[in-house]
Formats: sequence, C-alpha cells, structure tokens
Amino acid sequence: TAICPHPAIDFSLREAVADANRILTALIRMASQDSVLKEIALSLPGQLTSDGLAPALINGRPAFSTPHQRFTLANDEIREILMGEELYGEPELAIRELYQNALDACRYRQARTEYLARQGKSQGYIGKIAFVQGTEKSRHFIECSDNGIGMSLREIESCFGKAGKRFSDLPEFMEEQQLWQDSVPKIEMHPNSRFGIGVLSYFMIAEEIELSTCRLDREGKAGAGLRITIPGSGSLFRVQAAPEISEAGTKIRLYLRSDWKSSCKEVVERFLWLAEFRTETRVGLETSLWSPFTPRDPGRYVPTKNADMWWDSEFLKGNVLADGIFASLNRRENQLFDGNGQPTGMLLNLRGAHRPRLTVDRKTILSFDQEWVRELIREQIPALEDADWLRLTWLWHLSGPVRAMVEHYLVSRDVYLPIGYPDELGHVSYTSEKEKIHERAAGLLEFRTLSFPVRIVGIEPKDDSAISLIIASYGQSSAVEQITFLDRAVTMFLNRGRPETTDPKVREVWSERRLAELRTDKSFQREATILRVSIYRQLGLPPAPWLADILP
Repeated sequence: TAICPHPAIDFSLREAVADANRILTALIRMASQDSVLKEIALSLPGQLTSDGLAPALINGRPAFSTPHQRFTLANDEIREILMGEELYGEPELAIRELYQNALDACRYRQARTEYLARQGKSQGYIGKIAFVQGTEKSRHFIECSDNGIGMSLREIESCFGKAGKRFSDLPEFMEEQQLWQDSVPKIEMHPNSRFGIGVLSYFMIAEEIELSTCRLDREGKAGAGLRITIPGSGSLFRVQAAPEISEAGTKIRLYLRSDWKSSCKEVVERFLWLAEFRTETRVGLETSLWSPFTPRDPGRYVPTKNADMWWDSEFLKGNVLADGIFASLNRRENQLFDGNGQPTGMLLNLRGAHRPRLTVDRKTILSFDQEWVRELIREQIPALEDADWLRLTWLWHLSGPVRAMVEHYLVSRDVYLPIGYPDELGHVSYTSEKEKIHERAAGLLEFRTLSFPVRIVGIEPKDDSAISLIIASYGQSSAVEQITFLDRAVTMFLNRGRPETTDPKVREVWSERRLAELRTDKSFQREATILRVSIYRQLGLPPAPWLADILP
C-alpha cells in the first residue's frame, strides 16, 4: 500500500510493478520446467499488482484521478504524415533522402576505416554512391547503392525500422565516436541525419522496398549479409539471410508507384552540386558523374585552397550548399549576402562542424555561422587572381559585404581590371545589331577591353556626398546638367586632394576648375567613364544606348 501525492509518482510505481510482474511470470514459467527450481517457484507469489496504490487526499479530495492520461501517437496517422507530401513538399525529396543516407554510410565507414588504419588493422577506403533507374519484369525501380558501413539486424531494428531514431543516437556509435575523438589528430564524423524519419519518405514514390546490406564490423570485417523486403509502410519486414552478399555496403531498391514519371538522373542533377564521394547516376544509356569535391561543370568555377568553396564565373549565379546539396537561404537571418539572399559569384558548401540549421524538408537554411563564412571568403579571395574572366562587371554583382572584402584585396595588390561587355552586365544587353554598331563606332567596345586600376576606380562609388548631389538633381535637370553633375562627382571621387568639406557649393566651384584641367588627360577620361557607368548602375539608370554620348 502506498499513498501518492503526485500523479508522476503513482504512474512510475505502477510501471515498475508491471515490469516486475512480467519478470516474475517469466521466472515461474522457467522454474516449472526444472525439478530443482520448481520448489523455489512454489514459494513465489503468483502475481504482483498495484491495487494498493492510491492518491493522497487534499482538502478531502483525491489529488488526481486514474487511469492516467497523456499524449500518445496514433501510429497509422503519424506514419501517413511522415511519408506524405504535406511534410516534404515534393516526392522528389525521397531521392535526396536516399543520397543523404548513403552519404552518412560512407562517412561512417571512412571514419571507422581511418581509425582502424591507425591501429594497423585496415587499408584505405574510397567511397562510392550510385543511382540506377530501370525496369525489371515490367516493374519500374530506382536503386541507390553505396559501399558504406552497411547494416546488421541490430541497425535494422533500432534505426532503419524505427521512425525518429538515428544511428548517431545508438550507444555503440557514441562509444566508437569517443574513441575517434581521443585519437590524435581527432577523427571527425558529422552525420547529416537530423530527425531519423527520412526513410518513410521513400513511400512518397515507392510501393515496395527491397534492401540488401552487409555490415562492416569494428574490426574491419564484413558481417552476415541480409535481404529485406518491405511491401508497404505499415507492413511487416521480411528479413532473410543472404550469404551471397559478402562486401560491406547497402543497396536500396524502390519499386515505383505508377504516378512517378520523373528521371532519377535529372532529380539528382538538380539537388547535388558538390559530392563528397564519387557519385554516379544512370538511366538507360544516359549517365552523370560527380568526382569528389568537384562541381559537375568545373570549367565554370575557380577552385580555392578550401575544397568547400569555389568562385563562380557566371553572372547572377551562386549557391550555398548543405552537405553538397542545394538549399536556399533565409533572407531575414542573412546579413552577409544581400540582394536576393544568395551568395552571388561563389559556390559555398557548408558541412561538418559548420553545417547549417535547416528546415524539416531541408530545402531552406534557417541559420549558419556567418562570421566563419565571412572569414572563409576573405581567405579565398586570392584565388580570383587566377580567374581570366574577372571583370568589373562581375564584381558589381557581388553582395555588398563580399564586394568590400574583394575590393580591399584587389586594391592592396594594385590589380587592373577591364570593365567587361554589356551582355556581362546582367541588366544590360545588346537589343539590336544597330546598338552594337553604335557602341563600336563610339569606341565603347574597345573601351570595355581596357584595364583600369581598382585602387583608383574602385568597384563602386564611395563618395556619398557626390552621389547625393546627383540624386538630388536627377529628374529636375536637363540631360546636359545631369552629365555635368556626373562629371563633378567623378572628379571629386578620383582626385584625392579635394577640399575636406561637405558643402556642395564649395565642391562645385573646385570641381569645375579641376574638370577643365583634366579634360585633356586621356587616361583620366577613361577612368572617369568607368566611374560614370558604376554611378549609373547605383542609381538604377540604364547605361545603354546613350552611354556612348557622354564618352570623353
């Protein structure tokens, strides 16, 4: 008998009694089959009950009522949610989940193999991931295979078949990870799994799953092969021994639903920008291949000393990746990349200790270590000197904070850059052959190939007072007066000896005198023109086709 003042105490005692009763029942059953233990069993109680538990009385009333109530999960309904488009948004994300699970398996084996190699028990490891889409006996399928760590029956029961449970939560993994952390230097392994529910997303596109796997044990040896068939999300697993599987790794085949029409190759090409291990997709005779830490279109990018960052030559392009997978940025939480919120001009892969925080569907980056990324970008700016496509037009499209860092470096190196061409400006392009002829006749095409010192022209105007002067006059003056204001602003910006005053009238008188002196200086005229282009851009004015009319 026990009086309980709180429902949690009452509930815990009832649970303990129920567990003890199950053990007692098992002991009596075992003892009844043994002549020696049978006598002992007769002295044990037949069962244990919690009938003697009662709530305490407060002001003459029970402190709580029984049976106890708490939130529980409706298994079938929850399973439907976890495998539905309401959570993930797009059925194609099932293929991304296949890749991410294969990526974790390869990372796990790589870390284990490295540790064993330090103990002299293992050789090197080269991870591989492959996707195949095909047909077998009129059934369409997508198959993802990897030569990663593989699974034993323990992992199948504890992780693969249990929604919400991650392999990184298992005691065995945490114990092994501690050994890696104690080694010198540390062996790092950062799983990308967050919730342990991704496997259920397979049923967004699959009606049946077949799985073949073999676990690499902690001594580096392949264990027993297994073959598992799962007819549906709520069905029993059919687990069979597969002695023919002798190499560690996993192969998952999704037999597709009739409404799936997409190409696995095209889906992977859309989300996978930078692979950590060799990755291949094959649909019929068409194949795509990713080499480790190399973009699929390497000619477009300039590598840096860091394998997770590349400079992107294409205008208005650039991406942040999470574990090599495309993700959009939450613009509200992003002070590093302005404009559309994406890192224009670079391919940036956040992984490992610097992996960002993502939404449940992993399509959007909620937050990331912006200070670390800022320093990473700063360190990789020197690689731009190897870019033969570098133009001022490209630099204009960088986000403000990044552009400032790049300019600081280019000025310190006294780099000269050409302005570039209209079709490289992003917002300016040739609208007709006549316009192109007009620019050629005006000498503008030749001008765009000339190089200018960044230390003089900068990447964008910095004289706020000069820009304010132009903005104040724009829309209230004639075209000739607007050009005059631009000339004054350019002169004030270029000449480092201008009066230290913010009075526009004093600057105007001074700039008129200096302008007359500088109009005969051809090199200055070219530098002034490129500044005009930059000023027009900041004001949102279209430089073409009337830009040629104000050339010196």
